[in-house]
Amino acid sequence: MKSDAWLHRSHWSMLATSLHQAGVRRLVLCPGSRSAPLTLSLVRSEWFDYVVSVDERSAGFVALGMALRHQEPVAVVCTSGTALLNLGPAVAEAFFQRIPLVVLSADRPLGSVGHQRGQVIHQNGVFGEHVQASLCWVNQIDSTEALQESYHALQAILQTACSQKGPVHINVPLQEPLYDVPDPLPKQAFESDLSSQEFLNIPTEFPNLPNELKEAWNSALVQRQKIWLLAGMGAPDSELDRILEQLLEQNTACQLWREDLSNLRSGRRINEMAWNLALPEPPDLLISWGGPLVSKALGRCLAQNPRLLHWRIDPRGELIDTYQRLNGVWASEPVQALQSLLELVPPFSSDSIPGDYGMNDQQKHLLLEQQIQEEYKHIPYSDSWAMNALRPHLQGARVHLGNSSLVRKFLALPSIPGTPDFVHCNRGTSGIEGNVSTALGDALVSKGSEEVWLLNGDLATAYDAGAWLVEPRPLLRVVLFNNQGGDIFRQIPGSSTQAECETLFATPRPIHWESWCAGYGLPWRRVDSKESLESGLAWLKAQEQSAVLEVSTLVEANREAERLLRPNQP
Repeated sequence: MKSDAWLHRSHWSMLATSLHQAGVRRLVLCPGSRSAPLTLSLVRSEWFDYVVSVDERSAGFVALGMALRHQEPVAVVCTSGTALLNLGPAVAEAFFQRIPLVVLSADRPLGSVGHQRGQVIHQNGVFGEHVQASLCWVNQIDSTEALQESYHALQAILQTACSQKGPVHINVPLQEPLYDVPDPLPKQAFESDLSSQEFLNIPTEFPNLPNELKEAWNSALVQRQKIWLLAGMGAPDSELDRILEQLLEQNTACQLWREDLSNLRSGRRINEMAWNLALPEPPDLLISWGGPLVSKALGRCLAQNPRLLHWRIDPRGELIDTYQRLNGVWASEPVQALQSLLELVPPFSSDSIPGDYGMNDQQKHLLLEQQIQEEYKHIPYSDSWAMNALRPHLQGARVHLGNSSLVRKFLALPSIPGTPDFVHCNRGTSGIEGNVSTALGDALVSKGSEEVWLLNGDLATAYDAGAWLVEPRPLLRVVLFNNQGGDIFRQIPGSSTQAECETLFATPRPIHWESWCAGYGLPWRRVDSKESLESGLAWLKAQEQSAVLEVSTLVEANREAERLLRPNQP
């Protein structure tokens, strides 16, 4: 039997080994005394890059932003008590975005709850259904058998984070002394049943093309019905783009629609303004995949056809029925599923393939976008005008968007040559928190290899002030749209008509942004006209550290721009 000292060292080496084998390479560490053994053992293993965040609410989103780049798990470590609750928004966002996140929380010893001790809450299972799995990793190892059993439990939950693409929670009750952490064992001390590559590429058996979908696909082609492929929010995927291009070329009845948040290059953008002017004719067969879409016009379009058949491609096989017309779910990765459709033998000979009747809507909306581009030249200086002028500067960059009005205004911009490499918004829960932190996490992984921009509102920026307590601080270009509060509430028909709209919903706050930025050591510049914006953008692009360009707009000008751009807005 191994000595107690060896078991003590093994316990902590096991944690670092398990995380490393699961593909975790980056940590976000929150200071705390109870979590000291977790923090010290991981840092001293020398296996991980790490940043330190004082604010747990921000830390969770920083970890989420870091995980976005490669879709690899990132671990965030926090102390006991309400610190863990502050990770809740980021955990929920990771769950609905399907981002692998590992939450490691320190806890008081079992049985401490309810005895008036500090920093004690009910931590086990605190995230409920917003995690893929949770584990209470008891820090009581009295034999090599118990150590091995604990090791396998860790492996299992980390494998869940990788295979299910979502957050997991490991709660670790810890006894004092908290700072007496032994040096780690040699890295070969533990032999895993799985290599790191196997953790990250867990083979999954997906069912073949469902017969009902195959019949619906062939029937739609034979009857010359309209087929839509609809891509939701997702990460860039060149292989998926390749398959889609071939599929569209082979089946001219197909149209592919997607928003910028899908990060695909194929098909046509859903432009909310163009769709509000002229809704496309809805499809007979809809095949969708990916995360949520922002467009409300899309939902209205799909609701207009009671004959619509809707099949969803979903790796987890979840019944996501956004449009209340779901006929079935194909449990598969989109690449595999669409490749199967591509390999189907067409139900007609090559010389009888229907004409290019799927292009009418796309051509019509291309002309509408050209018309809208002209209209942008005539609107007053406003959020929408500034965003349109800003967009050429984002070519090849990674762009993060604030929720509510800003993401909608960005997605309504007409198409232009050249696009960002990546466009993201926290649409899993569509909350106000975490926009700055997520962008900073992305920039931390980028390390200057790509420009990372954040287009955010004034209230959302102030709400996530804890993001600037992260160290080290990467280079992030922030365009702060100061539209005097929550501008989305001035657009919503319900709230905008209330006499209390400004005080109860828009809630403008007189923040002096120059002083605010100075307090966080951020270079700042303000623009408030068409003439000053271009020089302001040149200043922002020249900065070699995180900086804030405040684009100050007036409420009246934003409303006038909306009226001119969206005269038929429902």
